Amino acid sequence: MKGDKLFKINIKCPECGKEKVLTLPKERSEIIKELYTISIPSGFICDHCFQAFIDKGNKIRGYQKVDFEVKEYRDLIDSYDNLKKIQDLYNKIISEVFNAEPLFKILITLHGEKNELSIDELKNITGIAGAVVKHAVFELDKHGLIKFDENSNKAKLIEKLF
Repeated sequence: MKGDKLFKINIKCPECGKEKVLTLPKERSEIIKELYTISIPSGFICDHCFQAFIDKGNKIRGYQKVDFEVKEYRDLIDSYDNLKKIQDLYNKIISEVFNAEPLFKILITLHGEKNELSIDELKNITGIAGAVVKHAVFELDKHGLIKFDENSNKAKLIEKLF
């Protein structure tokens, strides 16, 4: 987002008074009628969970303490977000640093609906040249990530990793 599509607002906890300046998108305030609500989870500004009510002009109109916060779901979402970040980093390292993109593409493909595919199917799905696919399959088999049957010319995933 560009700077002109954002605005800053000072949020203050209604229980302890601790403050934090947030940067929010303006487009949200442009489509609401009167007020909109921002939920502030515990640990974001302070130990309290509360809601802030903001008007169309991006001014705080009030706060509401939250009596009960379901943290298990937030922790689960945080765990998923962290896992996604780790997976994205891993993808970047594999493809850019180690230049092992063919191996990774084949491994990801075998994690799809079919966990057993022929060399030709892998070549067509991944867009990788046949000789490169065959080499990658041998490497993955050598490291125990897949099982390659030379008679059927099929690669089978041994165990789902994700």
